Amino acid sequence: MVYKFGKRWSLIQRHMKDRSENQIKNQYNAIMRNLKKEKISSEDETKLLQNIIQNPNQDMQKLIDGFLHEVRTKRDQNEPKITQKKIKMEVKNNLIIKEQNQMIKQIPEIKQNLEVQCKKSSFYLSIFNNIKFILILTIIEQFKLISNILIPYLQFVSLVAF
Repeated sequence: MVYKFGKRWSLIQRHMKDRSENQIKNQYNAIMRNLKKEKISSEDETKLLQNIIQNPNQDMQKLIDGFLHEVRTKRDQNEPKITQKKIKMEVKNNLIIKEQNQMIKQIPEIKQNLEVQCKKSSFYLSIFNNIKFILILTIIEQFKLISNILIPYLQFVSLVAF
């Protein structure tokens, strides 16, 4: 009747003489609360209201309960697909979290390996610097030897030439 007359309770009450306007309004609001609680689409809501209009002599609560049962059954049939996708996402997320945790567990080992490599590098750098220093000293010594030989030779050559 609400579908037909809107929320004009007095007009509806004229067609339902055994109930008061307030009872009709409360019944309607209770039905709507249940529909909202079940998250019923407006299309399904229209179907329910049409069913109530077409079966005015049948117990309204039975109609509503039957309708809600149908809607829940439809929803439950669609839900496993959603649940499977959700489970796949959860498994994927868990794998990612496990990988991250494993990487986090490896951080101390990686840090230790880096420290060892740095120490080795530092050691090798130290050796390289020492070798470089020794080579420089050797070159300087060689230069001194050469200069000790060359200077007298050059002095001799310059004396002989003049």
